[in-house]
Amino acid sequence: MKFVEKKKNKNQMLSLIKVKTKNLSIKQIDKICKIKMQKWKFNYKSQKKFLLKNYNLEDVHQMVLIKDKIIGYNCLKFIKNLNKTIMIFDSLIVDKNYRGMGISSIILFSSINEIINKKKQCYLYSDKTLQKYYEKFGWVRINKKKIKMIKRNNIILMKFQSKFLKTEIFNNN
Repeated sequence: MKFVEKKKNKNQMLSLIKVKTKNLSIKQIDKICKIKMQKWKFNYKSQKKFLLKNYNLEDVHQMVLIKDKIIGYNCLKFIKNLNKTIMIFDSLIVDKNYRGMGISSIILFSSINEIINKKKQCYLYSDKTLQKYYEKFGWVRINKKKIKMIKRNNIILMKFQSKFLKTEIFNNN
């Protein structure tokens, strides 16, 4: 599953590609590990080992590129939970040199389309300071008492619910 959606932004051509883990090239894995190093303070070797061990073959990696440089990244993970498959919106990362250009919105809208098309429940862990941002895209905070969570300060769990989507999805004109 590969497709390219082109958007013009700040006079540069952006490409959004979606690639399942099983179809990632060595070059794409390399670039994903490098952008993940901006968010997670682990070296390249650790990033690669983690990616190869923890991502399923059907997980969908979304990459926003300028030419062949990944400037935005996210993965939609598919996991089994109580005999049903759910999705995890994992690791939304925008290159520090390209923030403020709407890259995260492109990724979020693309993810929302995937979530709606797959008809799966989707969750994300987020820093508490980003709660209002995600709420604009239909994410709702889940009460910690109802679900066992990772125990870290300022981390919240959110669930996507399309009825709470507050931002219009842009059309592709």
